[in-house]
Amino acid sequence: MTSLSPSNPKPPANDCPPNPNNFFALEAYGYQLPEALIAQYPLQRRDQARLMVIDRSRGSIRHDVFANLGRYLPPKTLLIANNSKVVPARLLGRKLKTGGEVEVFLLKPSGDGHSFEALLRPLKKIREGEVMEFGHGVQAVLVDKERRIVKFNRKNVLRHLSAVGHIPLPPYIKRGDEPSDRQDYQTV
Repeated sequence: MTSLSPSNPKPPANDCPPNPNNFFALEAYGYQLPEALIAQYPLQRRDQARLMVIDRSRGSIRHDVFANLGRYLPPKTLLIANNSKVVPARLLGRKLKTGGEVEVFLLKPSGDGHSFEALLRPLKKIREGEVMEFGHGVQAVLVDKERRIVKFNRKNVLRHLSAVGHIPLPPYIKRGDEPSDRQDYQTV
């Protein structure tokens, strides 16, 4: 397979993933992608984002832009639109007792209005019962380390995320979140 580089950002039309007949095999999606080709900011004109077009009958890959998606859809295609919203569910704070940095990424609310299942970093250094603070009076306690449940000092903490939360950027974005990300990372 031809390697990609900043001077050669598009693979030739005849390059295709290994075993193109098995698109459910995880190894069919392994490839090297140079960091220089990973956009750190979304395009202002989102319809100009790159679109990879796989022609399974020819075993080929072409590149186009998203604005041309309709050219590749057969008649009577059902296109499902995703209208989900990215919420600032990444909380950066400190342990109240030691001042150590913590990160809490909210996953799923529990039924009590105060608690969430969450990803915590560094989980090994956070003890059950330990208080974490995130600013604006928002605090949480790790109440169940095994199930990763945190309980907040405020009910319906989602209402406070605009003040204390951060947009969770994908790990390949090598920068902190910025105010513009609250709009830029929403579904188009």
